[in-house]
Amino acid sequence: MPRGYLDTSHIDFPVGLDQTYVTNLENRVGVSFARVLALIDGRLATASANVDPLVAATASFTPGVSTEIPATDSFSLEEEDEYGLARPELGEAPKAHMLPFRRYRKAIGFTEEFLDAATEPQILRQVDTFLRTFTRGLTTNVLTRFWSADEVYVDRGTVTKSPGYAGSGTGDNVFSATYPEGTAIPAGYTHYYRDTAANRAALIRSMRDRLAKWHAAPFDLVGSAAEIAAIMALGEAGGFVRATSDLILRAQGVAAANVDNARYVGVFDNDIRVWLGRNELGTSPNFAVFKSYGDFDVRNPIAIRYDPVFGRGIDIQYRDLYPLANAFMRQRYGAGVGNRVGAALARIDAAAGAYIAPTLVV
Repeated sequence: MPRGYLDTSHIDFPVGLDQTYVTNLENRVGVSFARVLALIDGRLATASANVDPLVAATASFTPGVSTEIPATDSFSLEEEDEYGLARPELGEAPKAHMLPFRRYRKAIGFTEEFLDAATEPQILRQVDTFLRTFTRGLTTNVLTRFWSADEVYVDRGTVTKSPGYAGSGTGDNVFSATYPEGTAIPAGYTHYYRDTAANRAALIRSMRDRLAKWHAAPFDLVGSAAEIAAIMALGEAGGFVRATSDLILRAQGVAAANVDNARYVGVFDNDIRVWLGRNELGTSPNFAVFKSYGDFDVRNPIAIRYDPVFGRGIDIQYRDLYPLANAFMRQRYGAGVGNRVGAALARIDAAAGAYIAPTLVV
């Protein structure tokens, strides 16, 4: 989002800014504001381009206001003959739902008095702290939408809602379609599971088998550190193989097996890659099995809607003529369900009862 001042792309300068004034300005300890603004702009660009690997694997970015359930229908193929014309057919109507959108803004806390006496590391340290806040916020928002069964309002002041995952309740969350092979989805269809620890391995396989009706292997599994440890404890006899085992071809260049031990702890039941435990999930007994088509692929479970004018990134806005005084950091996006059959969510608890989402640690 080019701003046109001082060759920066992510800093929204105030109207009437004297570029010569800023270019030559130094504070009382000799800090050059032109240099600081360039360094901050570079940090904003880096933060905007890089996200958590789990976010990349589970989500895609879109400027669109809605997303569609992938079409599952197909037609019979007839052999061409010399007597008949090809007969037109209509596919099933797309089942679209709206994506949510939110605006985030946080005051950095720079005053003119602070900026006039601060060293370059002090200024950059404050900016880095806020950038971590925003990048962590994106991860938290994606994980919240990933696990939550709640319908959320598309925007402030609207009554339109964006759903949780398929079969989670009423309203926009009701999911109806047909399986790809054409059979009807049964009543009570859901991608939410709850069972006891004794049935953990069978539960994971059931989740995988449900996703396999929609997607081809491999699948991914992510959960709290406690749940990942419990899955690892199943051992090879229970279906789990560590990423460092000689049974798995590890990543070298282009990973043939795509089981990078910097991302995965191992593989369960041959085709489910198990991620390192996520601290954001605390000690909750929750995990998910999902289909990732690769980083930011539009077929991934989550869609992140962004403002096409504002852009995907993070920027800084200030309106005082003294550089960065009373500045705000901003970002605009909303995380919603992109592929309603892209993930299955589970909780290890009593065998009966309503689904409970994890309480995220932020």
